[in-house]
Amino acid sequence: MFKSIVPITKERHLDKKVRAVDNFDFIKDVHIVSIMVHEFSRAASVYPIVFLEDQTKDEFKPVVLTGLEEGENLFVTDNKWEGSYIPAIIRRYPFALAKTDEDGRYTICIDEASDFVNDEEGQELFTKDGEA
Repeated sequence: MFKSIVPITKERHLDKKVRAVDNFDFIKDVHIVSIMVHEFSRAASVYPIVFLEDQTKDEFKPVVLTGLEEGENLFVTDNKWEGSYIPAIIRRYPFALAKTDEDGRYTICIDEASDFVNDEEGQELFTKDGEA
């Protein structure tokens, strides 16, 4: 889903705009989607929740299965989402949060490779004066 995540900065993204997500082509080939604990009750009514081991951190991450095989998403048909609940990570696309340091601080990032990020149409990330 995410291809080129970078922190949002005024210097790099002053003229960038973000179109509203109007199709789910970006997630049609993804069969597992990360979720947060607060999503469990809504997500469990639609998708199976499983826990994948993250061996780099020696912990387990909750995900929902949207397909049974890699490269398939049974909840995207004709670029439309068919499930009654859309996981938060998909709803906030092309934005993401990333830890910036050991203190647990986060920064807002954007997927620059997303079709929804461009220079022509959508909501500006910054005003012409550089205000967010």
